[in-house]
Amino acid sequence: MRGWVGGGVCVEGREEEGGLQGIAEKRVLQNAAALLACARLHALHGDPGSRQAAEEVHRYVAEWMTAPDGTFYATQEDDAPGLPSGVSAADYYALPDAERRAMGIPPIDHAVYTDLNGRMIEAYANAYIV
Repeated sequence: MRGWVGGGVCVEGREEEGGLQGIAEKRVLQNAAALLACARLHALHGDPGSRQAAEEVHRYVAEWMTAPDGTFYATQEDDAPGLPSGVSAADYYALPDAERRAMGIPPIDHAVYTDLNGRMIEAYANAYIV
């Protein structure tokens, strides 16, 4: 599922009557799969929507999940630390970007795994071709 905030895709989330009911973390594995799928769809059908989705995933990964040395981090958690009392994750993600950033950014797990990096590199290689 595409992330509501910041681009990329999240592992799980749902929107029900009354608004956002669930938020889940963003993992590099699912973002690699989304980038690869969008690149392949664009290559097969020239679909501009799939290209735009791939660019959104790239923007998120480049901004949040890429280490200074070019490797890719594992995950970004779903909840920002230290939210004020009474502010849920759904409330947090409903805020404009500047207000969310003022409250804090969900932490990123800076672990770097070879298999996940291989998947992201494969996705970028396929996206580059198209």
